[in-house]
Amino acid sequence: MLHLLYMKKNTPEKIRSYLFLCITALLWGFAFAAQRLGGKALGSFSFNAIRFTVGSLSLVPLLFVFRGFGAHRTKPNTAESGERITILQLLFAGLVCGLVLFFGSSLQQVGMIWTEAGKAAFLTGLYIIFVPVSGLFVGKKQGWGLGLGATLAACGLYLMSVRSGFMVSFGDGLEILSAVFWTAHILVLGLFSQKFNAVALACIQNLVCALLSFGAALVAENFSADTIALAFSPGPDGSLIPVLYSGICSIGIAYTLQIFGQKGVAPGPAALIMSLEAVFAAIGGWLVLGEIMDARALAGAALMLAGMLAAQIIPADFSFRARR
Repeated sequence: MLHLLYMKKNTPEKIRSYLFLCITALLWGFAFAAQRLGGKALGSFSFNAIRFTVGSLSLVPLLFVFRGFGAHRTKPNTAESGERITILQLLFAGLVCGLVLFFGSSLQQVGMIWTEAGKAAFLTGLYIIFVPVSGLFVGKKQGWGLGLGATLAACGLYLMSVRSGFMVSFGDGLEILSAVFWTAHILVLGLFSQKFNAVALACIQNLVCALLSFGAALVAENFSADTIALAFSPGPDGSLIPVLYSGICSIGIAYTLQIFGQKGVAPGPAALIMSLEAVFAAIGGWLVLGEIMDARALAGAALMLAGMLAAQIIPADFSFRARR
């Protein structure tokens, strides 16, 4: 992991991007414990709706600091027509990112009803395998490191999730499916983060996700004013701390840092750095929730982590044959 920070080609801007992604992984990792607590108290969709709303509101002051809703590196031909086109493009980008984010976060949140926080993080971290695999569909060359990584990850997934009857639990299945959408989210951010204001894009995608989550909560969980009161209640039965941490730190700060980070880092290396969230989630699950993985799950986690690293670190043109 550290080799990414010390490569000769790295500029100060790229190193800053790496650090932003590392902080993102840290904040996301500890958010798994908060998500499990908040989702249990409020309901999965209700918790997501409230935390993404908090995250969006926490970014509003930054919009004035980072020049509002202007596009990144965009120079329109005329101020009037250029601004109109730029805003429409930004809204479209935020809508796409928010839609993908809604499916990824919803599947992840619902899955944690039936699985532990640390385990959910490792299964979600499969996006680090899925990102390079997705490159195969657009003709991007992939080395044998991807095959090795996928094999190790599959073995780890078997040890962690497959129990009697060769069946994956429902919760684990939802986490694996969420990894597909997190893969899509990394890819679309890799596309849009180069063009638009990072804070504005983060604010819009969070707001879109919040609105979709509110709709799902009204249909599936009977969302009401009492739900909001419980979310911001500081008592032992309330969810104030999980809502504030996951809303401000995990959504407002982390997703914004992800966009800033991906401005200077390709999707593959970005996925590698952000996979550290699984390690931080396991630590957070142990410290906050008292969750302890058994030996089989730990072995599976180790294999999955090794597979994630192999898929990204081993160069596509690497060979054991002696070079002449």
